[in-house]
Amino acid sequence: MKNVMLFLLLIGGILACKTTDDVITADDETNDAKVEELVFGIYYGRCAGDCTHFFKLKDDQLFRDAIEGRYDGRDWDVFQETAAERTAFERAESLLDMVPDALLGSTEEKFGSPNVVDQGTLLVVATKDGTQLGPWQIDPITDNLDDNLKDFQIEMKAIIDELTN
Repeated sequence: MKNVMLFLLLIGGILACKTTDDVITADDETNDAKVEELVFGIYYGRCAGDCTHFFKLKDDQLFRDAIEGRYDGRDWDVFQETAAERTAFERAESLLDMVPDALLGSTEEKFGSPNVVDQGTLLVVATKDGTQLGPWQIDPITDNLDDNLKDFQIEMKAIIDELTN
């Protein structure tokens, strides 16, 4: 009887494991649909003053964050009700098409080593087909990133720098 129970537990354990058909890949998560909404920005964990700069691209508009001081690690979706100037949206709208499939299909939350040497953390949250994907934390230093994220990270960081100056 003991051997039968062990055998049944073994079979149950094997059947409960994910197969390669069950694993979500970039192809499963993404399709030809465009990213509808994108939140992106940078925050610093230990600083004084305005340490958070988030932006939301939505409905052909750009919204700046309404977070005062430091980001608390939870409530990233706090934005001003009035859209920023049209030129700000036009500068950032290219990011909607640049979000890499490797990011959209990933189950990882962190890429690189964000904020380990006080370089800050890039935050990205995408909405595609009505589904929120992310949030993801990305290292602002490209040396710690895979090639498939570098171009997106470089462009995103340049846009953040322009929008905050």
